[in-house]
Amino acid sequence: MIDNFDDFCLWSYVIVDDIWREIAPLFKRPGPACSDSELMTMALVGECRGWDEERTLLSQWSEHRDSFPNIPTQSRFNRRRRALMSAFMNCGQKAGQNFGQSERERPKP
Repeated sequence: MIDNFDDFCLWSYVIVDDIWREIAPLFKRPGPACSDSELMTMALVGECRGWDEERTLLSQWSEHRDSFPNIPTQSRFNRRRRALMSAFMNCGQKAGQNFGQSERERPKP
């Protein structure tokens, strides 16, 4: 059950990371301190929260470093998000399908 923002971030990250593992081979890249799964989760949760501008999004995440301790600079975030746009769109669609499922419909691990 998602009771607060931290739970929502964790649940979102788990879904995004699971999807990323499926599609990551399509995006061969070196691993930065902030993983691609973390960056996509920050962007996805930011959109859900209405943090439309990158400056606002990164400012808000700086207040939640316990969830994502390695927040990239604005220019790096922007470059990486653009480079991952097709992965982000794919992940967002699949995550949206997961967000729409009730607990009864969601498969148990």
